[in-house]
Amino acid sequence: MVYDVTRPETFTHLTDMWSKEVEQYSTNQDCIKILAGNKLDKESERKVTKEEASAYAKAKGYLFVECSAKTRENVEKCFQDLSGKILQVPNLAEQAKNTSKPQPKPPQTAPPKPDGCCTIQ
Repeated sequence: MVYDVTRPETFTHLTDMWSKEVEQYSTNQDCIKILAGNKLDKESERKVTKEEASAYAKAKGYLFVECSAKTRENVEKCFQDLSGKILQVPNLAEQAKNTSKPQPKPPQTAPPKPDGCCTIQ
């Protein structure tokens, strides 16, 4: 779940609504969740403190990272932390291993075109 560190309402919506939705509709109790504060490059405009967000993530059992999509700071870390944690949970790692990759559909062939001007069926 991502919020904007410069817009406190995005954090409030996340804590009041989106995290509850994720908890309610998650199909796997072992699901790993991460809270990401975006726009780290706008530190001078920050309205949501790192401490506030980190405390919320810790209380909910979420991973936490702050990043900047614009400068790419910590973006890769988000994915590394999340995938690393998934691999530490046996149930999730096993599911990932057993998930089959989608098979490509065979190419469809067009029906043969009639040679003449009329077709008899």
